[in-house]
Amino acid sequence: MYLGMQFSSFCWHIEDLYINSLNYNHLGSTKTWYVVPRSEKDKFDAFAKIKLGKLFESKPDMLHRITLMMDPLELIKNGIKVRKINQQ
Repeated sequence: MYLGMQFSSFCWHIEDLYINSLNYNHLGSTKTWYVVPRSEKDKFDAFAKIKLGKLFESKPDMLHRITLMMDPLELIKNGIKVRKINQQ
């Protein structure tokens, strides 16, 4: 279980075992999600490896560690499709 609060953020990651997750917004205001479609995964991975080069050499499973933060606008500027979803 994760607990979020105003202005909190969460790292880019792949869900455990590559399965979907369920998120319930118990109370509070709208939660915004940024999602890279499956069709863009290879582009995202390649961009992350270029951007973070040596870090991926020592931690090749970094996208599974929930430690990666990147601006969605930077992804879009680099040709990666990003979907924005508002959950109420």
